[in-house]
Order: sequence, then C-alpha cells, then structure tokens
Amino acid sequence: MKITRYIFLISQVLFFTACAKKEPLPERKVGDTCSVTFIGNEGVTCECPTSVPIDQELNLHFDIKYIDCPDDTVWAEKPTIGDDGTLETPNIEYVVNVGDIEIYIGGKKYDNSFIYYAETSGNNTLTIKHEYVVNDIEIHVNARARPRLFMFGFNFGESIESRRIKTGSEYRDSQDIEVNFKTNYQNKIYPIHTLTGGKGFPVFEDDDVDITLKAISNDPLPNNIWLRINSRYAMKEIDFTCEYINDKTCNFHIPHFIVRDHGTIVQYGEK
Repeated sequence: MKITRYIFLISQVLFFTACAKKEPLPERKVGDTCSVTFIGNEGVTCECPTSVPIDQELNLHFDIKYIDCPDDTVWAEKPTIGDDGTLETPNIEYVVNVGDIEIYIGGKKYDNSFIYYAETSGNNTLTIKHEYVVNDIEIHVNARARPRLFMFGFNFGESIESRRIKTGSEYRDSQDIEVNFKTNYQNKIYPIHTLTGGKGFPVFEDDDVDITLKAISNDPLPNNIWLRINSRYAMKEIDFTCEYINDKTCNFHIPHFIVRDHGTIVQYGEK
C-alpha cells in the first residue's frame, strides 16, 4: 500500500510539473532601447529613466512617503499608562510589498519579470531582469497606508535630566537646560505604556525626532550627547546626529526608521 501511495504521489507531482507552463518572455521590439513609464499613487515616487538599453538589467529605487503629522498637532486623546492615546492629525506611513507591484512589458503583465527588496531604511529596490528588458515597460505601484502601531517614550540620562527645566517650574540653578521637541505633541511628558509605567516624551513608531537642547546658564551642555536605544548605544551619523551649534546649544535628530523602542538621550558612557 505504501509503495502504491508513493507511486501515486510521484505521478501527481510529475503531472502538475508537466502541466505548469513556464512564463514566456515578452516579444522583442525592433531597436536597441525600450521606453520606461512609472505609474505610482500618492504614496510612492521614483526617479525613473524614460528609456533604457535592451537586454540590460534595470534597477530602480522607490521613495516611499512617510507623512509626519504637522508640528503643531495636539492630542485628541492623551496617552496614559494603559493606552497609547490618539493624535488629532495622525501620521501616515506607506508600504509597498511585492503584491503591490505590477510590471507590463509590451502591454502584457509579467509576474516573474522582477525582484523587489523592501528595507525599513527606505532603500526599496526594484530590479527588472535583463531577459525581460526587451520591450516597452510600464511599472505600476500601489503604495498602501499603514496604520500607526506603537507608541514609545524618550527620556534623558541623569546628566541632562537633573538640569532639565521642568514644564511649569521656576528656574533654579540645578535646572538650566531647555529641551524642545520640534513636533508639538512629542514635547509633552506623559505616562508611557510600559511594564514599569514610566514617564517619557511620547513618540510614535517611525516618527522623526528633532530636539533642541539649550543651556541658559553659564555652564555648557554635557559633551558627547548620545542615543541609547534597545539597550545599546546607537551609531552616530547613522542612527542619529547631534550637531553642536556651540557649547550651550545642540540639535539632536533621530530618523523615523530608527524608532522601534524606548530611547534615552545621554552623555556617552552614561547608563
């Protein structure tokens, strides 16, 4: 019985293999170049050439939009320890998956004509195989809006926090650093939805974070201000930038694709 069953399964595999038709290549056009047209919706753009040589691999990079909420947006529902809250104007992030891409060559759709690599850093690469670059190409991309997923909190290490001027407090000698998040809703400290129920400046996943730190006394800012995220020191100039205008003012930037966890802005070496 087992031998009969195996023979049956093998025969089925051979049958379906024989029936499966390999996708034929497009008809080759006359000439040595083919036109390229990119058609995308509001969530994606691409610097696409209008024509390319025939028989050469075509590589394109998509610019997939991330629309930050306006800097002056406010909370429609404030965050608490148990809830992430809701912004009056939500952020919108677009994503492009393989199923959102259609390639037409010589007017016909070819599903096996391309390879697509999507990366969180924004380097989304589409490659059309050289054997398909034989006729005029149309690239259709439908980027889809992704809902907000998580909210994280950012805070400061002791060297900054001990000197940070608290909202509504009078200036004291021990509090001489103004901290200003560019985006209004990030600029307010709230309880953050964590196991410890700590407080922090709320930042949604994939948000850009821009902060200005300014010392208003004669004492300079801590030198070498750094980012700790996901229990490690981040990579300067890659995961974040910190530009000192002078010894009392600096601009701190964290790109949106880095925000995946709670973060702490510290003096390097500080835990």
